[in-house]
Amino acid sequence: MAMKISEVNIYPIKSLRGIALKEAVVEERGFRNDRRWMLVDGGGRFLTQREHPKMALVTVAVGKDGLVFRRGSSEISVPLMPGDRTAFVQVWGSHVEALEYDDEVNRWFSDELGSDCRLVRMPEEARRKVNPEYAVRPGEDVVSFADGYPYLLVGEGSLRDLNERIVASGDLPPRPAATPPVQEGSLRDLPPRPAATPPFQEGSLRDLPPPPAATPPIQEGSSYRPLPMKR
Repeated sequence: MAMKISEVNIYPIKSLRGIALKEAVVEERGFRNDRRWMLVDGGGRFLTQREHPKMALVTVAVGKDGLVFRRGSSEISVPLMPGDRTAFVQVWGSHVEALEYDDEVNRWFSDELGSDCRLVRMPEEARRKVNPEYAVRPGEDVVSFADGYPYLLVGEGSLRDLNERIVASGDLPPRPAATPPVQEGSLRDLPPRPAATPPFQEGSLRDLPPPPAATPPIQEGSSYRPLPMKR
């Protein structure tokens, strides 16, 4: 079954709100500016919306010279690259050296989220490896601060199926009327158009069109078994 890309999203800071793009630059560890930044606690461990739901309220815009973060009327601009202060940080089972932003930036995020935290960036020379069990090039493929893989693919039919299950489930607490259903942009509202593919069809993809020689392969997320792809 033919499939097409209907939406591309990046998440500059891991677990903050994403940005929908019309086009994106493909790089070795994912789309450019996707999860190159991350918020960590005092011990260097990554923060997510699971433990810090206020992260969903912070928007980010990426410009040529820096990032702009907003929450309500509060706003801060930061450069794309921090200074030379380093920090060892943790993403799940991975540990990597990162560059840490200054105290003013860290204080803004701590105040807005109500929890002490620091903003870090992954330096270009960092080599966080993809799980070799799923890597196309074991020991060589690298990833950003994403959970585990440079690129993740989800079908619109799958998200519609998930929304229907949420509505039909009697085990979940009632969802406020103003709360939108799950969508691609935040694994939270899809436009009212027919799904192009059945639910979870993306899990059976056997191959993808051959990418340009300089383009890294797209890898499935850990929720799907690895499948051979044409190179």
